[in-house]
Formats: sequence, structure tokens, C-alpha cells
Amino acid sequence: MRAAPIKTLKFEGVILPEQVVRRAHAWTRRQGGGKPKYRLCAFCERSFPFTKKFFTVRSKRPWGLETICRQCNNAKALQPNKDAARRLRLLVLTAYGRNGLLQCCCCGELNEEFLTLDHKHGVGSKERRRLTALTLFRRLRDAGFPSGYQTLCWNCNLSYGLRGYCPHQRTKVGAN
Repeated sequence: MRAAPIKTLKFEGVILPEQVVRRAHAWTRRQGGGKPKYRLCAFCERSFPFTKKFFTVRSKRPWGLETICRQCNNAKALQPNKDAARRLRLLVLTAYGRNGLLQCCCCGELNEEFLTLDHKHGVGSKERRRLTALTLFRRLRDAGFPSGYQTLCWNCNLSYGLRGYCPHQRTKVGAN
């Protein structure tokens, strides 16, 4: 039976076993020997120099710095906003989709990553200069989803913008 590999961390420029690094950090705290040179991030458990460059300033924390590195702190802060923005985008695309479903009004594409909001009357460029996508989605939701928009996949939207028609619609018209 093979032994599990030993986790290692970089501490003061030297790669050491994880337990040794943890004990060194704990010992420094207990001894009250001043601010440690390096600190383990409580979230990703990587060792960083214990400075403002790597840790966020928090006056209520020991030595005035957060216990989570800046990179993890920023990622944690942004996640709820990303989730809310994604939910709002899906709500708007569903409201303007074919038959109130999350799909392209032209070809019926269902993959959410390919779907986008189209301005039916060609005023999208003017609106994009004034508003971000998230602001537009909020305004549409708050206004009760007014007409003048539709959900299209990127291919259909680009075709309408460049040629004025979509090949899917042209094929359907030519078949009749």
C-alpha cells in the first residue's frame, strides 16, 4: 500500500511540508513575536508574504490585515453579483424567447450560451452606447418587458445585422 503524498507549501522561500508551515504560523501568533513575514490564506491555503499587497486591510483583524488573500477575497465578493446578473439575463431572454421559452425566435436554438437579445428595429447600437447590458436588462424587467426586442442566437442576430434577413427564414420562405 502506497503512502499518501505529503502536501507542501512555500514558506520563506523554502518548500516545506504543510504541517511544518502551519505550526510555524501558529507558533508566531502564540509567541506574540510581531507580525509574521508570511501568512497562509484561510481560503486557498497558499502562503503569501503578509503585506498589504497580498492581503486586504481590515482594522479589526490581527496586524490590521485580512486572513484571506486578495485574490480569494475578490473572487468571493464578485460571485453573488455574477449569479444575480446571470439570473436576470436568463429572465429577460426567456421573456423575449419563442413562446416565452429560453430559445431563439428564429431557429429555435436552446443553448443559453449562444442566445442574445436583439433589437427588432435596428436601434441596438444607439442603446449599447448609452447602457450596459445589465442596465438594459434591469430596465426591461422594470418596464414589464416592452415590445421591440427578441431573443436570437448569435448566428441569426449577426445575419439580420449584416444582411437584413436570416438564412433560416429565407429557407423556410423558399420552401413554400
